Amino acid sequence: MDHLAKLFKLLEITRSQPQYGYALAGIPKGELSDLAQHHYLVTFIAWQLALSVQSKGAKINVQKVLEYSLIHDLGELFGGDIAMPYAKANPKARILAKAFEAENQKYLANFFGAQARLLHGTIKRDYGDFG
Repeated sequence: MDHLAKLFKLLEITRSQPQYGYALAGIPKGELSDLAQHHYLVTFIAWQLALSVQSKGAKINVQKVLEYSLIHDLGELFGGDIAMPYAKANPKARILAKAFEAENQKYLANFFGAQARLLHGTIKRDYGDFG
């Protein structure tokens, strides 16, 4: 149970972690969302899409969709993201940013207890050899 208190305290950072990639793309600071807002929006959209395809007969695990949506960018918690125009212009920077994010996710897995498998799954899926 102690890991949950530490995890919740750590996740408070998401409310103050701006999505720097958008700032680097020229979006004014006042219009930037933070990581918590981004996770909420992505999770809500993913939930609705999962329910929609499930209602059409698709076999989809809605709980897993929600779980992965909630954690998909947690690796950005300690360093932000990388802007797409910059990532395209500098492929090496993109590789290094992905490695940094994967390392952050490994660290964060320590706070998830039995649910750490979720982070390990996203590391392997998103970063391959970095995980």
